[in-house]
Amino acid sequence: MRLSVISAVLVSGILVTGCGLTSSESPSEPEKTATTTTSGAYPKPAELNGKAVYLRTDLDLWQVAESARLQEVEHRIYRANLSLKSQQQLSFRFADKDWSKGINCGYKTKKDRKVMVGKTVEANCSALFENFIFTAEAEGSYSFFLDKRDPNNPKVYVKRPKT
Repeated sequence: MRLSVISAVLVSGILVTGCGLTSSESPSEPEKTATTTTSGAYPKPAELNGKAVYLRTDLDLWQVAESARLQEVEHRIYRANLSLKSQQQLSFRFADKDWSKGINCGYKTKKDRKVMVGKTVEANCSALFENFIFTAEAEGSYSFFLDKRDPNNPKVYVKRPKT
């Protein structure tokens, strides 16, 4: 059985994409695998405190785009995909449409500000102006993750999806 959820929108010269997955892909890659738990099948649209959560960036002037809505890919692990050009830099946060306290996730300390592929940083989900910074190492798709398995110590990381 093949499960697919694909969405895309062109915003300010960048392509923002949703997630695509196949249930037959390797379970060792949770960001691509569909799973089922008592709370339902993954991935599913992310909600924190009953509100939709988005990857919000300066590339689209911090607007809320349904294609940038986070998907819960495992219990309390959320992902959004973004296509970037080589060396393209962006500022970003994870937040709902209202920038609500507890759902407005930026960096925790200055050392957590710069996010790189393969590097996990700490987040503050009551951020005001603490935007993460990311620079694409090459043109292509990037997966931005918010890990809230420990609600008192959320983490952020970026991966390159396997092609």
